[in-house]
Amino acid sequence: MANWLALVIGNTRWHWAWFAGSELKQVWHHPHISYLLQPSQLGPLLASQGPPQLLDNLNFFDIWAVSVVPPQTQYLQPLKVHWITDTPLKKVYSTLGLDRAVTLWGAGQKYGWPVLVIDGGTALTFTAGAEATFVGGAILLGLRSHFTALQDYTAALPAINPPSTLPPRWARDTASNIQGGIIYTLLDSIHLFIQCSHRQLPD
Repeated sequence: MANWLALVIGNTRWHWAWFAGSELKQVWHHPHISYLLQPSQLGPLLASQGPPQLLDNLNFFDIWAVSVVPPQTQYLQPLKVHWITDTPLKKVYSTLGLDRAVTLWGAGQKYGWPVLVIDGGTALTFTAGAEATFVGGAILLGLRSHFTALQDYTAALPAINPPSTLPPRWARDTASNIQGGIIYTLLDSIHLFIQCSHRQLPD
């Protein structure tokens, strides 16, 4: 089976997936590239956080890619990249992120319509579709963005990291109050959108 790579360049990171035919082999992620690269440096950089067997073979892979940050695409010029610039999705508004449109189309084709795509990154997005048509969606701050916003836009709240386990819903210290407030707000939002999709998306 032919090996190929899928790439989404998001708001803050690159998201890779390695496929052998239709079989997903591995996924990995890395931050945006922020310095000028020589062509010879690209393969080692991209493979440093991915499968080691890609190091010498990156130029031989077909890469299917979508980007929401155009300046980042310059780093892929030496490679064979098929840029996805549109989808057959109907009733898409002009500023809908191409990454959301592509993901919704792929989910609908893979799992059937109607479908709700929930994507957690810098932003948490909900994207719904039915019968190959965009129904609507929502955007809010992602997990780490919530923590950063509280630190940046309040006078006294400390910098807190997301917890490794669920915090108490009714917390009794500042750190746990922040963690619980953010975590349960996000979880409740996700549950609400899932419930609404079951009731409101056409079968």
